[in-house]
Amino acid sequence: QPDGRLFRSYKDGQARFNAYLEDYAAFIRGLIALYEATFDLRWLGEATRLAQLMFAQFHDAGGGFFQTGIDHEELVARRKDFVDNAIPSGNSLAAEGLLRLAVLLDKAEYRSEAGRILLMMKDAMARQPTGFGRLLGVLDAYLAPSQEIAVVGDPEAFATRALLAEARRPFLPHAVLAFA
Repeated sequence: QPDGRLFRSYKDGQARFNAYLEDYAAFIRGLIALYEATFDLRWLGEATRLAQLMFAQFHDAGGGFFQTGIDHEELVARRKDFVDNAIPSGNSLAAEGLLRLAVLLDKAEYRSEAGRILLMMKDAMARQPTGFGRLLGVLDAYLAPSQEIAVVGDPEAFATRALLAEARRPFLPHAVLAFA
């Protein structure tokens, strides 16, 4: 959209309908993955911009995020979804993205909001863990020691590329990789 917000669907050359929380949160997570793959700062910048929009459009002062934006059609009540199905809930994806951005950008408020979502759902996750697969993964990342890998050097140098390859070789689900 002209104001930088996202649309929900695209058909026959026409983008329509305001995006939902899960659209923003999944896109943020994808942009972070793009940054970690390419180290192109524009992806991290765009993820940050969308995170700010996500807060402005969907955030509930009581914790978590509503499914619809503040200017969505009038409903009796704005819903919040936390249950992960075949597609993770918007709140799970938002918490995951915010947790990674918190490390990459050193933003304590992003970590704090991810923690609020986890705290809100702790009893439900304990009672019904199969309904919170992604959110339980976020909980694991939240509780695990932070793994921050920073690679510094000439991106074209063989030694730097070898170091990056080595940093990416093992499976480190909670590691955040940055390049300078």
